Amino acid sequence: MLNGDERELSALEEWRTHAKNLASAQFRLDQTLYGAKALKLREISAYDKSEAVNSFSVEGEQMWLDKATRVGLMNSVSIEKASGKKETTLWFGGEPYVIEVDKAIAMLSALEIYALACYNVTEQHKARVNELTDIEAVLAYDYTTGYPDKLSF
Repeated sequence: MLNGDERELSALEEWRTHAKNLASAQFRLDQTLYGAKALKLREISAYDKSEAVNSFSVEGEQMWLDKATRVGLMNSVSIEKASGKKETTLWFGGEPYVIEVDKAIAMLSALEIYALACYNVTEQHKARVNELTDIEAVLAYDYTTGYPDKLSF
């Protein structure tokens, strides 16, 4: 009994039984083609969000910019260029990087193209997994292939 409260113990036992049932159902689900595909699609999505895909290097330092940041920076740097500025400061991990405006625009453009190429590979992997009709083929599917080389500036 927890804290002398039998209701609390009963609730805990109900939760434990529920958790066991969920785990058992998940195991059975993963043994079906549908379950295997769902599992593989989750793995693909996680890989797509990982540093294995989402990273580039600047002066040897690994970093990443999400889409909103890339778009915002491109807009800001373009405005700086239009106003005649020759250099801009980009911040990564609390560190300033002073870069020529034209190089910054080229870097951000290359990064956006890289991100789009990665997105296309991820979606191709998802489509291929959805087309598979064999559990073993789904479980053996290698979703880490086909991504472009990471960028280094």
